[in-house]
Amino acid sequence: MLKQGFFSEKHMSSHWKYEEEVVAQHDAEKPFAPENGEPLKFEVGDVVAFTNEYGVMFRGIRVTGFYKPDPINSLYATGRRYLLHWSSPWFPAKESSLQLDSEVGDAPEGVVVYGYA
Repeated sequence: MLKQGFFSEKHMSSHWKYEEEVVAQHDAEKPFAPENGEPLKFEVGDVVAFTNEYGVMFRGIRVTGFYKPDPINSLYATGRRYLLHWSSPWFPAKESSLQLDSEVGDAPEGVVVYGYA
């Protein structure tokens, strides 16, 4: 039995419960490629632009591999499929956060852009 406090059973079980729920939803709905029948959009070697949840764009990032843990975890179940050559190469990115760098053009007004080139 864990002691009460920050690392209590309550906190730990909520993480595992979230993981179970997200993976179960993924397995039931199959919302992302390739499980939904669509091919992955990017290949190893593609140079992409990544836009984070705050709208900051990072350009010139190379796709280095694909992320598919066994068993599937919450990162994969929420759409993270791509490993990138960037400051966090172990952390996968969602396809919806990526676009081919060659197709970006000039950054829209208000978008902060950083380059990895």
